[in-house]
Amino acid sequence: MIAKQFDPTKDNTDWKRVRHKTDEELIAAAEADEDNPPLTEAELATTHIVDPVSKESITIRPDAPILEWFRAQGQGYQTRINAVLRSYVEMRRPKVASTGRAPTNESWTSRAREGVALSTSSQ
Repeated sequence: MIAKQFDPTKDNTDWKRVRHKTDEELIAAAEADEDNPPLTEAELATTHIVDPVSKESITIRPDAPILEWFRAQGQGYQTRINAVLRSYVEMRRPKVASTGRAPTNESWTSRAREGVALSTSSQ
């Protein structure tokens, strides 16, 4: 028998099996999972909601070989293009003098919304 290969892009959950379990069985299974133990009350007290970065739909015209290369990497190529662009921006962001680090996404995006210049000294 050949085992199914795990594909992280697909939902491999057996939902039919899950629907037939009681809440108590599901909770017991979750609590028994060594790889993902439930959060403690102390851990829950320190959590906070993080809003995802909004994305905009744009049209760009990359060189054909560049786009071809990203597409050849498979599903998620647009996400990878975004990661490359994000990396470029991170490298070009002006550093905060007190920390020597680039500002956080939140401060960066809020400055951009306010129309604050986001250029660096090295163009």
